[in-house]
Amino acid sequence: MGVQRFVGSNNREAMGRVRAALGDDALILANRATDQGVEILALAEDDSSGYAPSEQAVPDRAGQAAVAPAQQRVPHHAPAGPDLTEQLLREVRDMREQLARRAPAGDDDGPRQALRRRLRGAGFSAVFSDTLLAGLPPEAQRDEQADHWLQRQLQRRLSVAAPGDLEQPGVIALIGPTGVGKTTTAAKLAARLARRHGPERVALVSADSYRIGARDQLRIYADLLGVALFNLEEDEPLDRLARSLADRPWVVVDTIGMSQRDARLGEQLRQLSGALRVRPVLLLNAASQGETLEEVVAVYRGTARTAGLALDDAIVSKQDEASRLGPVLDAAIRHDLRLHYVCRGQRVPEDMVAADAAGLVDDALALTGDSDDDGRPGAPGWARQVLAQGRALDAAVSLLREGAPDFDATEALWQGRPAADRAAADQAPMHLRHGGTRPAPVLGLDGQGLPIGVPSAPDTRFSLAAQLLPATPDTALWRALQRSGQPWLAAARGNSRVWRLGQRLPLNECYPLAAPWDSLMVRHRGRAAQLRLRRLDVAASPTGRGDGAPFTALLCAWFGEIRDLDSGRLLGRRYWLAPAGQSRRQDSDLLVHMLRCEEWSALRERAAADLNAAGGGEDCWELAGALAALAVRLDQDNGDWALDLRAQLLSLTGSRRRSAATLLTALIELFSARRELQRIGAVAGGTGDA
Repeated sequence: MGVQRFVGSNNREAMGRVRAALGDDALILANRATDQGVEILALAEDDSSGYAPSEQAVPDRAGQAAVAPAQQRVPHHAPAGPDLTEQLLREVRDMREQLARRAPAGDDDGPRQALRRRLRGAGFSAVFSDTLLAGLPPEAQRDEQADHWLQRQLQRRLSVAAPGDLEQPGVIALIGPTGVGKTTTAAKLAARLARRHGPERVALVSADSYRIGARDQLRIYADLLGVALFNLEEDEPLDRLARSLADRPWVVVDTIGMSQRDARLGEQLRQLSGALRVRPVLLLNAASQGETLEEVVAVYRGTARTAGLALDDAIVSKQDEASRLGPVLDAAIRHDLRLHYVCRGQRVPEDMVAADAAGLVDDALALTGDSDDDGRPGAPGWARQVLAQGRALDAAVSLLREGAPDFDATEALWQGRPAADRAAADQAPMHLRHGGTRPAPVLGLDGQGLPIGVPSAPDTRFSLAAQLLPATPDTALWRALQRSGQPWLAAARGNSRVWRLGQRLPLNECYPLAAPWDSLMVRHRGRAAQLRLRRLDVAASPTGRGDGAPFTALLCAWFGEIRDLDSGRLLGRRYWLAPAGQSRRQDSDLLVHMLRCEEWSALRERAAADLNAAGGGEDCWELAGALAALAVRLDQDNGDWALDLRAQLLSLTGSRRRSAATLLTALIELFSARRELQRIGAVAGGTGDA
């Protein structure tokens, strides 16, 4: 068959034609853009007809020796010649062998490896990249999906200050190593403040008595801006200038540039602490190596804490000199530094712009270089891994706060506090009532049929919400629902008896009599499924004592077959009953919502058992119900927040299969791990909030 040429309007179309003709194991020999679109030369992996010894001439039809293939010019629309094919095959196989030697077995999982190479090429560390990509959702298989996911994750983790946050009245001290750009940045910041608040209310302070010409440079800027300049001598505390600075609400201090390894760094930072409330801001050189930035941030932060200063703010300098932005963003994210500005040149104040998370992430991913992947086990220190895990847990909790309604109530229960705020659940448009070994709580559902917040205690009060019941209502409940005019749907068993054309039959025998209604796509117990619906008009007599004479009610019986979406295999049958006067479309919506949440009761029992085993005490049913509801919502929700969070949670359990049960286990592990990290932080002196 030999080498074949495939052309498509884009790369995806061309690759589709390759797979259709040669299968997934085809060897891709060449790929290039042409006037027709994208051209791919490919060969079936087990096909040897496309190449021959390179020295041999290929005879033509007349038996005469043709020109050697290596001397022929192969047009772009013709099959490739033997020499070219042999060479390309040899190169492809060599590349495969090299990749097989470098990559561990089982490590080639598609988009994850592509994203890892991209992150490493952008300058992000291996520890950060691996921690981040552990949460890659299985749904993000296409390049575009994976790219959007990566950008969202980086933007969420990068802390950027609100506009104008650093322009509040106070003393701002710019600190950092020598040559990082503190003096120029001080002038830029003073220019911004003078333009907005007036030069007479702004002051510059030079604490750099070491560098030759530093004060002269700052004096020139001060004269150009019209702001006052004060000098601070070596070992003089900043408090000495308190009276002179009293009538200037905005003060910018240019400190001495010191290496993170300089023993006098502590003395310089203690010079800033005192009666004046100083806000230190660390300058991060975007052109520095990742290891250097890591050391600078760690040492400066620790020394500042010892001096009584909280170092949480940063400015990125020299972005215009950086070949890659990954290292500086990596350091900022892992140490949770809040970025305020980015400096991109020497012009004052034009070359300083407010930090923008989306813009910085775009720039970082656009600037990529070689990805030197140091995969040696144990190379990163354990403390950095713990810190990275803590940040990953924080990111997961932030996603829960962002997307899960009333998550604050669930978090309060985990911390042992009462869940006071249940407004969203109480005002839900639907209420799900389920049984179990304990009294049936009431779970609020939103308009999509997804659980909201913490379940309420069982009661007999009814709002105007639609009611999803675990069994057919008795006479008293039936009349109460009838008076309120609420829509309702009840789950039923196959052996539940109803009246049909004068006969009292079990529901499972009524199935052949029911008329087909609709076919819906659902998610059932961790897999995509098809729900085939039928309906039938029946009658039934409610049980129990009511407040009036017995009666027979007209009902609509619903029958559902749940089948595997791929194989068509029957997974189960379900039966529901609803009052005859309700809209059929409303009924079908309600039964889909009930089917989505049918695992909740069993998950609640399981969560309670796990919490009891972990020492949560006997009285943990409310928390168990809240966690089970959250697991069901995560499994069924198709929003970006849920997609991102599912993958992060599953990475905690090591599972690749998404289901409400595995998500429940992951949620319990998330809360437990976060609590343990908080305890570690408390033991270490409260230096971090995991």
